[in-house]
Amino acid sequence: MRERCRGPRTAPAAPGRLPSAAVIRRFLGWWAVLTLEFAVIYAGADFLVGHYPWRWHLYLNSELAVPLVPGMAFFYLSAILIVPLAPFVLRTRAELDALARSIAIEILAAGACFVLVPTELGYAPVASVTGESPWLPWLHFADLVNLDYNAVPSLHVALFVTCAGVYFARLRGFARLALGVWTLATALSTVLTHQHHAIDVLTGAALGYWAVVRALRSTAPLLPFVTNPRTDPEEGQCCP
Repeated sequence: MRERCRGPRTAPAAPGRLPSAAVIRRFLGWWAVLTLEFAVIYAGADFLVGHYPWRWHLYLNSELAVPLVPGMAFFYLSAILIVPLAPFVLRTRAELDALARSIAIEILAAGACFVLVPTELGYAPVASVTGESPWLPWLHFADLVNLDYNAVPSLHVALFVTCAGVYFARLRGFARLALGVWTLATALSTVLTHQHHAIDVLTGAALGYWAVVRALRSTAPLLPFVTNPRTDPEEGQCCP
């Protein structure tokens, strides 16, 4: 039986216009908190695991034949831009709050995994790689900030998938395609720069997907909806 409509739900302003000052302030506040949380948990977990007497090797021997592609450091480091896009895509404080809460929980979950499932990579140290590629300094920088042991899940992939998935629900057309290509390139870059193995990427993507679902469910009334004039006598009315 069809329930009565509770009234119109107005979708937030579409991406394209500059965010309001309130949204920017909200984003900067969350960004500061999440950056601090990330730094403490990511560095703390790496420090703890570095003192473990043992660490697991969760990779196939065939993965060690994956080539090192210094140029993929471009996509690896480009991931730093995905979070600052939030206020330009998510136009309400409620949407920003939902994304930020999901990311906060995601970082905590990844940190627990790092400590409970200590791992180390099987590749030769990237820091020892030499050559004439102009991307080598960027590759070495990426390897430096990635630290040593935080592998399963790939928080790099998880955070990117979370933001990209939430943005995807807001974007249309070419923007969606570009975001999809960027997401795929970023995931591949974690392997081709020898920062992660396949299981790291898969578990990171799974964690990111969970965070996307959580964020979107909490803001479901704010998502764009499609009306059906044959069943909805008043266009813009939300009928469950």
